[in-house]
Amino acid sequence: TARVTVNRIWQRLFGLGLVETENDFGVQTLPPSHPGLLDFLANRLQRPTWRGLKSIHRILVTSATYRQASAIRPENSRRDSRNRWVSRQRRMRLEAEVIRDIWLQAAGRLSSKIGGPSVFPDQVDGVLENRATPATWTPSEGEDRYRRGMYTWVWRLTPHPMLPLFDAPDGVTACTRRDRSNVPVQALCLLNDPSFVECAQSLAQEVVRSGTRGEQAQLDFLVRTCLARDPRPAERDILCRLLQSQRLDLNRNPAFAAQIAGLTSADSKPGSVDWTVQCAAWTVVARVVMNLDEFITRE
Repeated sequence: TARVTVNRIWQRLFGLGLVETENDFGVQTLPPSHPGLLDFLANRLQRPTWRGLKSIHRILVTSATYRQASAIRPENSRRDSRNRWVSRQRRMRLEAEVIRDIWLQAAGRLSSKIGGPSVFPDQVDGVLENRATPATWTPSEGEDRYRRGMYTWVWRLTPHPMLPLFDAPDGVTACTRRDRSNVPVQALCLLNDPSFVECAQSLAQEVVRSGTRGEQAQLDFLVRTCLARDPRPAERDILCRLLQSQRLDLNRNPAFAAQIAGLTSADSKPGSVDWTVQCAAWTVVARVVMNLDEFITRE
């Protein structure tokens, strides 16, 4: 029904539906927190002059309620401890597919292609070895390597390792609300997965190319690209010291610097060891910023 549909849209955008039991609208379930609003949105969705779901999404994402900060205010926490009255936005980690997308977007590699067959992004070796039935995974090439996560092929019994790690549904049973876990293995995945390391390397090269304006401007560019804000003074100090220490260490070992930066002799600028060291140092800084909780969390 229209009420169920708009309730699911609200749940997707605000973290909790107007009817908290999104799978059950029966008489024994919790009543809507805002019944008038639920009926209003359902009525709008059914109007023949409206353009379907996009119009409902537009109403919600342009509202002052949706654009609130997620910071908890003491006066509201006492009156609305569970945030049922939407006195603030909910802080939510992004879905598994979107996490990979924002890494690719920050690195400037995300493909904007729409539609087409499923793709096979890189994944670690050995994932398919213990299947009861044989399966193959041939990594896609070219633009298909950087398609959005929604186009990733899913073997139901052995999905891409990143998907279940960040609580994507298993495809075996129906799922109407995703859980959101917070475990150390997730941080290890973002730090060490070759796909994410490649994104950090690409972003670092973009930062180095923008280096005509100085180190501070480069750092601002990096943080704005990832976090959509300027670095705070304390953050700037920490990241600058990290950058300088990495430069000193990597200057002593150009071969190791090339490995960190993901550069081969063909990629490096002729006769420029400094280019390789700069890319490697900024790769380290980019990995730090891109692994911040703020980067994968919707505030």
